[in-house]
Amino acid sequence: MNWTTTVISEPILSFGGGQCSYDIREGIQNFGPVDVGSPRALTSIRIGLVGTPKTIAAFREWMKVCDAGIPGIDAANPNMHPAFPGLSADVGLRCSFLTDQSWESVVTEAEIKAEVSSAGAVVGLANLFHKRIVALYEEASARPNVVVCLPNDAVRKVVKPRFDDEDDGELAADDSDKGVDFHDYLKGLCLQRGAVFQLIWPRTYSANAKGVQDPATRAWNLFGALFYKAGGIPWKLEKTPGGHSTCYVAFRSPDGLRAMLSTHA
Repeated sequence: MNWTTTVISEPILSFGGGQCSYDIREGIQNFGPVDVGSPRALTSIRIGLVGTPKTIAAFREWMKVCDAGIPGIDAANPNMHPAFPGLSADVGLRCSFLTDQSWESVVTEAEIKAEVSSAGAVVGLANLFHKRIVALYEEASARPNVVVCLPNDAVRKVVKPRFDDEDDGELAADDSDKGVDFHDYLKGLCLQRGAVFQLIWPRTYSANAKGVQDPATRAWNLFGALFYKAGGIPWKLEKTPGGHSTCYVAFRSPDGLRAMLSTHA
């Protein structure tokens, strides 16, 4: 059997002012997001917070750390571990991330304890947080753009008993309630009401967290996600002259069914 190896070139990404870079964080740092300086630019994001008093307070403290900027962990390799520039409107994403007590909703530890000890705990916990998230969109005088959902470790131990990955917990499947995934179930509920949220576990914003990425990388990932979910466009693929605007991908599933997906530039 003969094998053919092809090296695919790194795609060029477009940022503010039509400037380009191969690296997302470098491009945002140097040029800002795609729409910066235009009437379409997202310049502020209202962030709602749903969690226990302790998780909300801890996340607020971590936002203060991020606001001031976070140095990279390896000065000799700044491209691998770049510093986080902070949350000022004139650096990085060029956007202010705003919080206010009117955009906060508390889930008490007593409520969590009651759901944790009941049958169908994952579904019950998802419903509990869903009510608080939707309430912020319906009751706040100025509704948040995106809600940060901050369950505590008591919730995490129920919905993710095997929690050993480095992301914020949105992709791994739950191991309880016959395959019900806490994040996916909660997302399905929120989609019905047009509520946008970001699920964040305590170790993402904990100062002494183990088994996670460095603080600057966590900040880049989190605030980049919040910016995108709030409607911002951090970057886009650079369209080359004569380039195609649509990509089609066909695949066959294990049961033999075929499907085709398309995406537009």
